Amino acid sequence: MHLDDIESDRCLALIAAGDFVALLELVPLERIVAAWMALNVDGATSEAAPDAVWWAWEFFNSERLRGHRDLHRRALVQLIDAVPEDQLCAVGAGPLEYFFSADVDDMRWLAEQACASQRFRMALGCMTYMNERTVQILVREGRWTFIES
Repeated sequence: MHLDDIESDRCLALIAAGDFVALLELVPLERIVAAWMALNVDGATSEAAPDAVWWAWEFFNSERLRGHRDLHRRALVQLIDAVPEDQLCAVGAGPLEYFFSADVDDMRWLAEQACASQRFRMALGCMTYMNERTVQILVREGRWTFIES
C-alpha cells in the first residue's frame, strides 16, 4: 500500500470519531507510523505528498487516542523503533510529549520504557521539560517518583 493510496479524508473522519478499530482495518499501524515519518522526518524525500499523510499527525495528536491507552503505547513504541536515531527528538517533542500526562499508569509505563530502551530515553530527553541528562539520572538512580492521589 503506497502512502498516497490511503484515503486521507476517511482516515481523518475515523480519527475524529475515535473509531480506531476501523482505522486499523483500513491502515495497519506500521503504515500509520510510516505516514507520520513521511510527514515529520522524511520531508522532501518522502514518497507521499504532505496533504496525503496529514492524518497521521492527527492520529498521534488525537485527544480520543488517549482513551485507547494500549494502542497509543504500541504506536509510540513502533514510532520510536522506526525513526532514525537522529530524528528521535521529533518523536520526543511531538507524539511522546503529547502522550505525557500526570496519569500514574502512564508515568510507570514511561519509566519502564525508559529503563529498557536507550532510544526511548533519547526521545524522552527531547521533551520540552526534560533533557537527556535528566532522563539518565532518573533512570540510573531509580528516582522516578509517582504521587498517587
